[in-house]
Amino acid sequence: MQDLHLRGDNLAKIAALVAYAQGKGLQVILDRHDYKRHSAADAWAFWRGVLPAFSADTLIELANEPVKEYPAGANQWMVSAQDTKDTVALFRANGITNPILYGSPGYSATFRFVKFKSAKAPAEGMGDAIDRVGGIGDPLNKTFFSGHRYLDSGSSGTKAACATAGDAGIGEWAASMRKRGIKGYFTEFAYGRHSGVPALCAEVGAAMMAAVKANSDVILGTTVWGGGRAWPEGYAFKVESPKGTFKTAADSPYVAQLTGR
Repeated sequence: MQDLHLRGDNLAKIAALVAYAQGKGLQVILDRHDYKRHSAADAWAFWRGVLPAFSADTLIELANEPVKEYPAGANQWMVSAQDTKDTVALFRANGITNPILYGSPGYSATFRFVKFKSAKAPAEGMGDAIDRVGGIGDPLNKTFFSGHRYLDSGSSGTKAACATAGDAGIGEWAASMRKRGIKGYFTEFAYGRHSGVPALCAEVGAAMMAAVKANSDVILGTTVWGGGRAWPEGYAFKVESPKGTFKTAADSPYVAQLTGR
């Protein structure tokens, strides 16, 4: 979601789609997809006009990959952690009981969550920054980290080939959350498409998904990238079969692996 989605009847259309999906037993995350840092006051100004249209079990993500608009010279990790803590406090004080997701600088990367040098050095990861602000402090215990991970070089999600080994650090991410009493959702990742998985991605992709399942006590759910009719057929990470074949296409081993089947 962005500000433009609050115009006209857009919000009502989105609410109808969300209710339909929830009626099918799905969890739905509303994601403020603008890549910006938001103070608690800014977050409240946006979401207070949105949330009355949705049920209290609808998850809300405060910002997708908040990498922009931090104060000059500020430690972005510390600002982001304090913003999250302040926003959760403000939302709960105003009666918002929805589950809340938060991202972090560094494009919400799972492998940056655990980056740490020493207590005397500046914070360089969200887990470290959360420690330094004294935790998120949600009285409902319903605030979760939203983690992203791609397997190409630089974890950019722009190339189909994988350049990562092991479980792509998912076990380490889970252990770091568990240590802090934090839980999360794995909300953006990909390593194949409906038609198959590149050879270089098969082993690490399987290991990553095994790590997700093995750490289900702290990794509560996943949303894979990327689905929807807007994607061109040639998109490297398109999880759906070609348009017009949804009812007749063969099952995808990649999708089966992503969904644990």
